[in-house]
Amino acid sequence: MVTAVYHVGHDEFRGRAVVSPVAGNAVISVPVLVTANPLGSIVAHAAMHLAAVAHAYEGSERLPPQVVAY
Repeated sequence: MVTAVYHVGHDEFRGRAVVSPVAGNAVISVPVLVTANPLGSIVAHAAMHLAAVAHAYEGSERLPPQVVAY
């Protein structure tokens, strides 16, 4: 829930686009659940962000999310 609320705060992740980070959060939770070691989740989280940045120009999401000042 925290992941969804955080990402909905960015325009790029409103609507159906919020599914990707929520699904990713489920994936990076697996190492902790399997090994009971939080380091696995941290490594998986970093790897997921590196992959997202590497592929940022292939989709509509921009990393880091762009903030528009009001």
